[in-house]
Amino acid sequence: MGSHIVMFAAHEAQDSQIKMAVFETQPQDGKKAFSGASEPSKDWVLKGEQILTDYLLTDPVEEELNEEKKDTEITLDDDGNPEVPPWTGQKLKVQQNLARAVFQAAYAKFTQKPKAKVPWGLLIKSPLEYLDSESIPDGFVMKDPSKWTKADMRLLWNHWHSLEGQDKVIVTFIKCKKEDLPLGRFFDGKARSKKRVWVNIDDDSEGEAGVEDLEAGVEDSEAGVEDLEAETSGEA
Repeated sequence: MGSHIVMFAAHEAQDSQIKMAVFETQPQDGKKAFSGASEPSKDWVLKGEQILTDYLLTDPVEEELNEEKKDTEITLDDDGNPEVPPWTGQKLKVQQNLARAVFQAAYAKFTQKPKAKVPWGLLIKSPLEYLDSESIPDGFVMKDPSKWTKADMRLLWNHWHSLEGQDKVIVTFIKCKKEDLPLGRFFDGKARSKKRVWVNIDDDSEGEAGVEDLEAGVEDSEAGVEDLEAETSGEA
C-alpha cells in the first residue's frame, strides 16, 4: 500500500494574513484523494486548517513574552531623541512594541515627564496636530501600534531610516495633552510677549527726520510762549 501523506502548509502573507494550503500524495489505487473523498474527511481538513491557524496566531507563552520585553528596548541619542531600533527578523509583535517605545520616548522628551503616556486616542484622531509632519510617512494611517501590519511597519521603518540618514529626529511631538504640559509652556504652544516697536538707530535719514520734527515742535512751542507774553504785556 505504501505511504499516503496529507500535509498542511501555512505562511504569513505581506498583509499579515495566514495563507493555508493542503498537499496530498496521489492515491495509487485510483481512489479519490483523502482530502475530498468524503464529508468527514473534508471536515477533517477544514478543522485541521483552523487548528493550525489558531496555533500560529496564539499569543506566545510567558517565557516568550519576557524575551519580547527585552527585545523592545530602544536607544536614545545625546539629545534624548529615540533612534531607529533594529527590527529585521523580529516578530510582528516585537516590531509593534518597538514602534510604541519610539513614540513613547519622543513624547516623554517633549513633555519632560518620563511617566507621561502617549495619548493614542488623540494621536489616531488627529496625528499631525500632535506630531511633526516628518515623523510619519505620507499616507500612513495612524493606529494603535498593536493594529499595525508588517506592511505598516516596513513603511514606517523605511521612513525613519531615511530621516536618520539625513541626521534628523525620527519622531517629534509638537503638542501634548494639557495635563502633560511641562512647566513654563503654554497649552497652544505659542510664546506670549509684549509687542515692541522696533526703531532702527542706524537709519540716518529717518533719525535726522525725527530730530528735525522734534526741533520744529520745540520752536513752535517757544513761539507760542512769546506770543502769549506779548499779549499779556499789551493788556497791561
